[in-house]
Amino acid sequence: MWGRVSRRLFLGAVFSFALLLFAPLFFWLMERGRNEFVHSPISGYQWLFRTLFENTSPYELRSKGGYLS
Repeated sequence: MWGRVSRRLFLGAVFSFALLLFAPLFFWLMERGRNEFVHSPISGYQWLFRTLFENTSPYELRSKGGYLS
């Protein structure tokens, strides 16, 4: 099976998975203490899923790092 999957597709999938794994953690690090809705890393993942399904950020971002994530 791995012989049929191109290297570029595999690297794209790994990059996408890493982005979905670490972006909420980065968001939590940037917004904790500044945003009353962000309390734990779980809040970062809730932000990710709500942003993906609602097509807008569910929280008002309060830091420059929050806008980057």
